[in-house]
Amino acid sequence: MRYQNFINQNGNIAFYVAVVIPVALTLCIIAIDVTAYQLKRVKLQKTVDELVVGGAQFLPNTEASKLYIYKQLSRYKEFQIAPNKPQGNLLFEVTPSSISLTLHSYYNSSFTGFLPNSEDYRLEYQQHAAARLAPVDTMIVMADSNAFRPHSQTTWGDPQQWPASKYFNFVEAPLINSEEPILVNLSKRDWIPRAEDWETDLYRRWVTQSCYNPVWSSFKLAIIGLTDVWGEARDNRVGVISTPGENGSRGYTVITGLASQNSENPQIQFGNYFESKNLLSDELCMLIGARHISDETRYSIPERRFQYSNQHTKSCIDSVDTSKVWGQLHFPYRKFDTNCLKTNMSLREALYYHSVRANAHFNNSENVKAALEASYSELLNYQLINSADIANLRRQLASYATRRIILISDNLPPLDFVYNFVERLEGEPKVELIIVPIKHSGLSSSQIETLENRAEAFRRYQFQSPSLIVLPMMSPESFLEKGTSLLVGLKRQVVLSR
Repeated sequence: MRYQNFINQNGNIAFYVAVVIPVALTLCIIAIDVTAYQLKRVKLQKTVDELVVGGAQFLPNTEASKLYIYKQLSRYKEFQIAPNKPQGNLLFEVTPSSISLTLHSYYNSSFTGFLPNSEDYRLEYQQHAAARLAPVDTMIVMADSNAFRPHSQTTWGDPQQWPASKYFNFVEAPLINSEEPILVNLSKRDWIPRAEDWETDLYRRWVTQSCYNPVWSSFKLAIIGLTDVWGEARDNRVGVISTPGENGSRGYTVITGLASQNSENPQIQFGNYFESKNLLSDELCMLIGARHISDETRYSIPERRFQYSNQHTKSCIDSVDTSKVWGQLHFPYRKFDTNCLKTNMSLREALYYHSVRANAHFNNSENVKAALEASYSELLNYQLINSADIANLRRQLASYATRRIILISDNLPPLDFVYNFVERLEGEPKVELIIVPIKHSGLSSSQIETLENRAEAFRRYQFQSPSLIVLPMMSPESFLEKGTSLLVGLKRQVVLSR
């Protein structure tokens, strides 16, 4: 036949069998290998993305983040952390605000099975991902009114659990006039000391509880926990304002502001607070809780949860030298300016040694209003003054920065003020207001009622405003145990890059 003759004549069958079909099969195998190889790479990239994003949720706790990643990675037997071949170390780095991870694996091509020592001809592939927490600018407004202090002639808590500090056993009694003092503008929270009071356990406990008591200690430790977490990341900024603070007329005290901070050394304000009526001070709180002075461990400042990367690492309290003025430190004031407070004070120490102020909240919460306004000004001024520094430090993450004001207080401002304030926060730059109502045993029944009513009204209003978040009512103890975790995990923004 003509067709058969054509094939026989040109010898095309032999050509197809000898050349075309093997080449076609080879191309098909290569196509399958390339597709399988690409699918493996896609799976590896998806895996490394999930690992760094999941691990970032545990930051700044770097150890917990590493543990999570190792545990999750154990589920993928075919993937391992890639080595940095020149140095031999693993391509895995975790900082308080970021994770960088490179995974690798091997692909066995269909051709390698025909080769001797086939493992030597495996195709290695690796994928990289990095995740960073978006930076946060936070102003914390904390209440420090005299409601956190027991009434005079009374104390809070069990004497065994909350005893007087051992400090009183090592310091001579002060020279106090035992005559009847002139009572001027005294409140139920004031105790004018007499010489004979110094030796009584009740007075010693009351003085100790101006610094540390079941309500005030939990409250302070919770705020310290927040500053520990947010302050650990190098590109975060944390400021704290107390209200009504030490200045009774202004209604707040800036413990540390954002506008005064630079990238390395936040400036802490520790204002030598002293109550002329009660003879109490922040410096007295420092000595009452000093581990190295009286072996007082119950009230000594707790260890940091995480190691600071950019904050002061030297402990202020360890640098206090009392050898020359030991007998005179019954009510210290301006004793530690040069060797401690103005050189090594950290934010957590300024908070921990913070005594309960003698001032009550102002009528109509005017002090809280003033503190919120000051916080907003700090955020705006910091944005304007340090915009170049922010861009350099945060680089591409600057646009992801979150700005927050967190009001943690046993006194909330009126509804109309909050409504107007939140509307202003929704401008540029956008700022969130987070309200944490604190209810404790130092409040009267009428104060608790007002606090609950305003908190409930804010809670209903938050559904109409994206800039307002209201947490449930908490005691200082529950805030320490649960509230801090809620705040830290609230709207955490993780930025993924490859």
